[in-house]
Amino acid sequence: MSFQIATDSTTDLTAPLYRGHSITVLPLHFVIDGTEFLDGWSSMTPEEFFGLLRSGKTSTTSAVNFGQFIEAFTPILERGEDILYLGFTGALSSTSPTAEIAAGELRAKYPARRIVVIDTLCASAGEGLLVLLAARRRDRGESLEQTADWVREHAPRVQHWFTVDSLSHLYRGGRLSAVSAIVGGALGIKPVLTLDAAGRLVPAAKIRGRRAALLSLAARLEENGYDPDACPDLIIGHADAEADARFLAGAVRERYPGAQIILCPLGAVIGSHTGPGTVTLLFLGARR
Repeated sequence: MSFQIATDSTTDLTAPLYRGHSITVLPLHFVIDGTEFLDGWSSMTPEEFFGLLRSGKTSTTSAVNFGQFIEAFTPILERGEDILYLGFTGALSSTSPTAEIAAGELRAKYPARRIVVIDTLCASAGEGLLVLLAARRRDRGESLEQTADWVREHAPRVQHWFTVDSLSHLYRGGRLSAVSAIVGGALGIKPVLTLDAAGRLVPAAKIRGRRAALLSLAARLEENGYDPDACPDLIIGHADAEADARFLAGAVRERYPGAQIILCPLGAVIGSHTGPGTVTLLFLGARR
């Protein structure tokens, strides 16, 4: 392996995928009732976490800090490997900017090593899909420069589409305006949201009813350039809503029998902001 790929826990992939592709994952943090936990389901299950949110508990989050980056990157550099870090969108977190600050310090200490930091402008399993595809390219023998160039070219094509049960969590976390939250909660409206070209969270549609909202996610595949021959992989994430995720997977397979679908639970950090019941669809398509 010519270099190590590192990322953060907001990629929302499963532990076997991380291990299978030797991906270093730095956890963000979340806090419930004054107790801090590391993202990644090491302290509780998704069902327990989203159950706490449903009971009225709140979860606040914080980014990967400078010391975590130094601690994680140093052993990689010490063993003579270079690093490609693919980070959570800087429009929603300070994690990627902090990674660049830490990389600058480490470049001075290890001048023979290369550290490339890319703000992917992606989030959740959209970021995860990009990391997974990049790791496969590295595993096939591409260099750090080749893989980094591919990521920069294809990151703007990662499509993020999701629907939430309630906008209250996004509003509480400062990710959405009060007006949008009020409108989204009225008359059984289920909002569909996406990330724009700058990696910012933006409302895309207001759909009446849960089933219709899920079907509208499947419709985004054709509308936004999904090509199963070019990249069949897509990820469906869910916040303790497995039945809805499987319903969406069925709707996707009806349209695209060749789709390679990965189902993943959302992580606690992303789930803190989107709330229980969220369902996401992430794929490589046209530019945002």
